[in-house]
Amino acid sequence: MAVSSTSSEETPPQHQVFINYRGDELRSNFLGFLVKAMRDAKINVFTDEVEVRGRDLQNLFKRIEESRVAVAILSERYTESSWCLDELVKMKERIDEKMLVVVPIFYRLDATNCKKLLGPFGDNFRELERDHRSEPERIQKWKEALISIPQKAGLTLAGHRDESELVESIVKEVKKVLIYISSKESGDSNNSTNTEGQSINQQTQTNNIKSSFEPLMAELDLLPPRLPPVFVSFCKEELGDNFVRHLVWALRESGVNVFTERYKLRGREEEQDHESNIALAIFSKRYSESGLCLNEFVKMGKLAKKGKLVVIPVFYNVNKNDVRRLFTDTKMRFAMEPVLVQSWEESLKSFVTGRISLSLEAHIEVTRLLQSSSRRRSRRKMGIGQVFVRALHATFIFALFIFSMPPTDKTSFNNSDICFLSGISPPGSKKRKKMARSGVDETSESGAFVRTASTFRNFVSQDPHSQFPAESGRYHLYISYACPWACRCLSYLKIKGLDDAISFSSVHAIWGRTKETDDHRGWVFPDSDTELPGAEPDYLNGAKTVRDLYEIASPNYTGKYTVPILWDKKLRTVVNNESSEIIRMLNTEFNGVAKNPSLDLYPSHLRDAIDETNEWVFNGINNGVYKCGFARKQEPYNEAVNELYEAVDRCEVILGKQRYICGNTFSEADIRLFVTLIRFDEVYAVHFKCNKRLLREYPNIFNYVKDIYQISGMSSTVNMEHIKQHYYGSHPTINPFGIIPQGPNIDYSSPHDRERFSS
Repeated sequence: MAVSSTSSEETPPQHQVFINYRGDELRSNFLGFLVKAMRDAKINVFTDEVEVRGRDLQNLFKRIEESRVAVAILSERYTESSWCLDELVKMKERIDEKMLVVVPIFYRLDATNCKKLLGPFGDNFRELERDHRSEPERIQKWKEALISIPQKAGLTLAGHRDESELVESIVKEVKKVLIYISSKESGDSNNSTNTEGQSINQQTQTNNIKSSFEPLMAELDLLPPRLPPVFVSFCKEELGDNFVRHLVWALRESGVNVFTERYKLRGREEEQDHESNIALAIFSKRYSESGLCLNEFVKMGKLAKKGKLVVIPVFYNVNKNDVRRLFTDTKMRFAMEPVLVQSWEESLKSFVTGRISLSLEAHIEVTRLLQSSSRRRSRRKMGIGQVFVRALHATFIFALFIFSMPPTDKTSFNNSDICFLSGISPPGSKKRKKMARSGVDETSESGAFVRTASTFRNFVSQDPHSQFPAESGRYHLYISYACPWACRCLSYLKIKGLDDAISFSSVHAIWGRTKETDDHRGWVFPDSDTELPGAEPDYLNGAKTVRDLYEIASPNYTGKYTVPILWDKKLRTVVNNESSEIIRMLNTEFNGVAKNPSLDLYPSHLRDAIDETNEWVFNGINNGVYKCGFARKQEPYNEAVNELYEAVDRCEVILGKQRYICGNTFSEADIRLFVTLIRFDEVYAVHFKCNKRLLREYPNIFNYVKDIYQISGMSSTVNMEHIKQHYYGSHPTINPFGIIPQGPNIDYSSPHDRERFSS
């Protein structure tokens, strides 16, 4: 995939830097910032953006041959692309010929996983390998390149405050390499006419790099940051990695002073010292889901009425009708606070109706007109988003120009013109962080529940030289007895005999406030051991909430604050928070310290059957109950509940023929199924409306659950008090009064009939 992205006026005859990456997830955000930063540093860059775009691999090879430096951005999805790997092979060939320098970038990817083909990075490669099994030579070259290039010292987000700082590091590193290459070539040229002074000339060139380049970079690093008269705050999860960052960069390029919520301010209450004269309210799909954003919008409206603020509405991937429709769901969530809802509604009506605004759709038409004009060739590289950003940029410049004039009422404005992007609190109020999301909020526009992926995906390994080696006493497992995903991991800990090698603790069953600065509710630790039997304070890190743990591990973290968490006590960080991966680690990597190392819950002869079963059980049952419970409209609920009971009926048929779900051998698939079934009649049938039939009405399933419950160690993973308190007490949108049903109190220790199958 390739596209020439340099202007014809400044392009040298040779591309100096070739960027190798995978997919739209990078093209739309990180890559754009990187390319722009390199061009600002006068580095000639070639990417796969426009020129070939999936049509001419040989042209890409030619571009690599023309380049002196290649930046390989290795991301989780990198190994999905045969083209990326072919480019990597070509890059390795040029390295071997000493004609290319490669700088690896591990983008949201653990370098160890990349080097050893672990995790999703390795899974994607193995799937690609299966697709190309008829090309063994090509596959072998891919493997050699994947082993060779990631072994080089690369750059990661670790040690950088955010992605913009990582971009700066990449640019610095590339500039150093280019300067070195240039000086070396110059030295070689001089030395060809004066062999006696060869060593002296090379040494002189090296010294010149140190004397001319490093002081310059040090000077740049020491420059004081500009004052922040323009403050930018926004929904980072939705807009932070693309649109708003492009907008901020465009403003700064034109000398408009912009302040964003910087690393050192995150997680702390800070007062905004400057007043805002201009507010840009960016309505996105999730804007009206946030009570905080809407509260800020109300304050903006009050300031606007006093003549102290000009509000410019912007509709990003939504229109005015979408905003009204999405707000309807919010009204239902806050139905018990009618006064608050009314203030939100009045503000939205005031600004959304009858006011001049900017929208992406309008600029799509602008882009089409530009592309069809006589200047099509020079305009075609400007994308829709770029046009939109430029229009907003122009709006800001115009507004700042207007407000630099003396106002009629001298008390209305501060001396510095400040632009305010909702939501940040208006003058005099405390700045509040954007409320983090929980599983309850993961619904699409159609009202269906859509689970997002886990974030921390590192692996513990038996290799003592790995980043996370399997050592007894090094790791701690944070769980909730209420959470089925966490109890998968606890089950492994118990039946593998790892509870002495890996410590564990449980949070409180009922969600609580996780920060004073926003309204997020999630997992919290009890204040004492006696507050709730089975839960205990965090004696390891002193955290009050699970959110605290994520912010210890990553101060910039903006995802969900979930359990389970496999925690590294030595490095004080989250190793992994994906239960399906943690149980695989517990199954094999800790066998050296396990009491029951011979138990293999993912045996080679059953792996295909287990993987297939896991897929339909997850979609239909594990996640299926949540799709029923968290659905906000009838149609997605109907679809989910039908899918759920199709899967349950399928289980009943299978378990009528064999003892376990994948045969007569107890396996990983049984644990993954069990943790949902054990909660079904007690919670899901009532709380999540999964009541077409109770599991007790399925004789094979009911006896199967009792059979697994009675396996040594499994009953200790089931705390029904925690389970019921959590579900009935933590979801006020489903059970607003938090009443916990008394029944049915099923005795899973009673006899079962599963021994009729041979094991």
